[in-house]
Amino acid sequence: PTAGPAMPGMEILAETNIWPDVEPVPCWQREMRAYYGQMERLATAVMLSLGRSLGIGDGVLSSRFGGGNSTLRLLNYPRPPGDMQIFDELPDAEGRAGEGPSLAAGRHTDAAGVSLLWQRQPGLQAQCAEGVWRDVPAIDNCVSVHLGDVLEIMTDGRVPATPHRVLDLGGGRQSIGFFLEPALGARLSTPEPLSASREAEAGRGTYAWHLLRRLNGYDGNADLVPYPE
Repeated sequence: PTAGPAMPGMEILAETNIWPDVEPVPCWQREMRAYYGQMERLATAVMLSLGRSLGIGDGVLSSRFGGGNSTLRLLNYPRPPGDMQIFDELPDAEGRAGEGPSLAAGRHTDAAGVSLLWQRQPGLQAQCAEGVWRDVPAIDNCVSVHLGDVLEIMTDGRVPATPHRVLDLGGGRQSIGFFLEPALGARLSTPEPLSASREAEAGRGTYAWHLLRRLNGYDGNADLVPYPE
């Protein structure tokens, strides 16, 4: 959904859901929809609970997520080909390999408000405030909770996003991530409606604006994703 002010480029953020022509197993689509709904309710409960602990009313947060843009992703990390490795640190200017553990996914925070991650194999790590990396155990029928950039913005940094990464343990890896996201046009840091005199700036500060800035900053994306003015 793109409720709220539109801005150039935001259409690339509204992905069309495509179901397989043949279900992998009977009732697969129904079960995926049910899982999505369950994760959405759980993530919303976590978000509202955190808001209450800070004195933020439910309506202030939930109003931005009405008709939101939440995503459920079935993630697969195949074993890298040959001796290819991703390290915790990027190569330096001379091209020398970085140091640190070999990774399947480097350090990052999620753009969403709340992320709920299930992992079939271990490897997920979260970074605490002191900078120490801690293993997130793979436990049957459990998900780990990660707070995202949206919640950090909406709480003025009082609820920081959770840095996390995935170690390459030498084999393939499967996981499922649910990402609770607001509507693309929802304003994150300014809850009050903008005046008519600021209509030209209406898209600034929206979730779409933050996503486009983030995507534009990735290597190789500058010419593919417009930078939001």
